[in-house]
Amino acid sequence: MANDINPALRAELVAADATLDPQLRGLHDLLGTSITEELRLSVGHEIDWRSERDNLILATIAAIDAAQTAYDLLIANGYPDLPNATLPAEQFTELTEQSQDLATAIGLFGAPVPAARITANLGTLEPKHTLSATEPRSAAMADITTAQWYPSVTIEIFDNQTPPQPAQVQGPVVWATSDATVLSFENAADGLSGSISTVAAGSARITFSADADLGAGVTTITGETEMINVTTDPNLQASTFTVTLGAPAAKVAPPTP
Repeated sequence: MANDINPALRAELVAADATLDPQLRGLHDLLGTSITEELRLSVGHEIDWRSERDNLILATIAAIDAAQTAYDLLIANGYPDLPNATLPAEQFTELTEQSQDLATAIGLFGAPVPAARITANLGTLEPKHTLSATEPRSAAMADITTAQWYPSVTIEIFDNQTPPQPAQVQGPVVWATSDATVLSFENAADGLSGSISTVAAGSARITFSADADLGAGVTTITGETEMINVTTDPNLQASTFTVTLGAPAAKVAPPTP
């Protein structure tokens, strides 16, 4: 058997168990005497508490014994030495040939080219509600009114090859607005699609960022929409006056001189 893996803890637990044994015997003996029911209940509670402590101590000692048995087997297995294996010559030759074939096959593939840029397609400009006959709709993608939005924005990610090829990033694409009082957005969990809505008149962009490093590092790439100019919907601007005269009233006669 190897040296005890925790002799100090074992000795402490054994001593604690030895202390509890006569206490429990005495408490049980006390229950056999003529004592009041109230005292009997108190003694019973104390027996329960100390018995639980004794059981936990014994369980811990048993766990140390089990760990000691496993440790003895580990030492018998040669721990901590772990020498390399040896093979007969013909098996080693076969293994070498297999490794060469694997290296050849792996050489057919290239590591992914890191993503380098993010582009946003704003999609079709849509009204927030049904257009009236007099409500204009701008044809310019980045010139919209507060009554319009972009419901189908898509994100594309490319590398730096010529021509650029689609590339992957680690984690979702993160969206942000340059001015939340002008533009708001909702995006999918992966950040590759979403919508942009107007809040009030002004100019703002939606920006995008992602981690192009597919390993443990971080390489941040960014992209943005063109500047989106938002004007107030003409139907929401003041256009007419309405005057309410109220009820007529008699004039007060001037006092007699």
